[in-house]
Amino acid sequence: MSRTHHQNSSIQSTEPDIVRPEKVILIVEDQDDIRQLIKISLASTQHKIYEASDCQSALNMARALKPDLMLLDVMLPAGTDAELHGPSCGLGVCRMLKSDPQFATTYIILLTSKGQATDVKAGLAAGANAYMVKPFSVANLIEVVQRQLGLEPSHGQ
Repeated sequence: MSRTHHQNSSIQSTEPDIVRPEKVILIVEDQDDIRQLIKISLASTQHKIYEASDCQSALNMARALKPDLMLLDVMLPAGTDAELHGPSCGLGVCRMLKSDPQFATTYIILLTSKGQATDVKAGLAAGANAYMVKPFSVANLIEVVQRQLGLEPSHGQ
């Protein structure tokens, strides 16, 4: 038991000096005001935040950055990729990434105004880890993001 006590004492004295590695977050949203709201809301998490506004850019950036977490709108402009067409190409991006083993650990949260049960089912079937309907609570979004990145919520910061 004294060994456990000694370890705890050691951890307590060094824990404040531990620096957590930054996580990479990719926000994919075509509406500038919503994208900026999300970015500002997550700024306090001190992670590397990148932005895309269409499906093609989202795919390109995801492949280059290998994000830990993506906040992905469903209703986006397609961009130039023929594989990504239609108004719900965000589901296509989700499906493509989740079918690639490189993105097995990337947590994808769909953020969309499409809130019917069939929409949620389609999003989860595409591989999304979570589904949040707009308008969303910023506090709830931050909590979900921190939980999924394996961090404890930062109370009072």
